[in-house]
Amino acid sequence: MDSIMPMATTKRHNKIINEFVRNVSGVDFYDVDILTSDCLLVFWGNRAELLTANLIDISQIEDIEHFKEDVMNDLYCVQPDFMMFDKNKFIENKRQTRTAGFPDLAIEVWSDGNDIKEQEFKKILYSTSDATEHWYVKQGSNEVECFLGNETLPKQSLLNVLKTVNGVKFDLTRRAIKQ
Repeated sequence: MDSIMPMATTKRHNKIINEFVRNVSGVDFYDVDILTSDCLLVFWGNRAELLTANLIDISQIEDIEHFKEDVMNDLYCVQPDFMMFDKNKFIENKRQTRTAGFPDLAIEVWSDGNDIKEQEFKKILYSTSDATEHWYVKQGSNEVECFLGNETLPKQSLLNVLKTVNGVKFDLTRRAIKQ
């Protein structure tokens, strides 16, 4: 990133992500994996060829060890602010910094540093999996755009408890901008 985000934007961004991690309910924590922005999600294709980029269906990989050792580190990647794997499986490279698979939920908290091109790319990429619910929170707003694959879901608000299509709940009401 070439420019430095204003401190207030960064601070709210981090607080929202931390609230997603702390306030998840409705899942068995022994079966769910929550990954935050220090973990990269790899994909086939590249950013320059937008329509060829796809999340990776790990069930189609024949030699998982070869993929983990020789392929994953050479793939392009994105860095979601929050990913949750519950019903969908994933694999990681040896350092556990790169992940492949279809997240059950991917969340982006848009900052001033996220340009329109990056936002559109991530929306298109996450929509390549019908199994991935993806949400987008704008910094100066309580609105949460919600999608399942390429299907648009009703918008939600930080003023209320957020809920996935599978019933996982997130209470971020304390991070809502009071009107």
